[in-house]
Amino acid sequence: VPGTSHRIRIQMGVFDDPTSAAPAGGFLGWNVGTLSLTGPNNGGTNTRTNGRILPWNFAPNPPGNGLPSTDPFTALTAIDATLGTQSIVWGCDASGMPLPQPVAVVRGRNTFVSLFEFTTNLNLLTNASYDATVGGNQLAALAWNIIQQTPPDCTVPADGSVLFAPQADAPRTMQPQVLHFIVPAPGAASLLALGGLIAARRRRA
Repeated sequence: VPGTSHRIRIQMGVFDDPTSAAPAGGFLGWNVGTLSLTGPNNGGTNTRTNGRILPWNFAPNPPGNGLPSTDPFTALTAIDATLGTQSIVWGCDASGMPLPQPVAVVRGRNTFVSLFEFTTNLNLLTNASYDATVGGNQLAALAWNIIQQTPPDCTVPADGSVLFAPQADAPRTMQPQVLHFIVPAPGAASLLALGGLIAARRRRA
């Protein structure tokens, strides 16, 4: 509807295919990312709200949240929505005994995860359409390896921890993914048509 705003989340993941399983460590992130909006008036007014979504903000910003750093934008480059190390508390149970050693959290394996959010404001556009195009590299983790572990001393609450680092697969260049917006003419049925933005990545056979 002209004059309305819509919050859009970019989602990705790694998935089984007919010949192989998705990488065991799950989805690691999206980098060298691009996001561009083209069409009438450059597709309305677009702002990050707030761009990268926790925990996909390991890389420093700028440039991790995209360049240029200011809003509104029509095109962003250098988006880096990726995971870093995981530090997980290793605690004790109610009887004062160490709990089993924790394992790393696997995200985005055979499911979608939200990486980045922006808002598009349709301003006064009517009877028009425009596209949001997403590109860049997608990363997967083959495994999460322990690089440091401190078993808990159960006389000191929650003092243990395990630090994991990802074993990254080679980055894969994604095919550009397109989200198509349709802004109806006044009096037409209210509609925002979405299609094709969510990007799925499979393991190479």
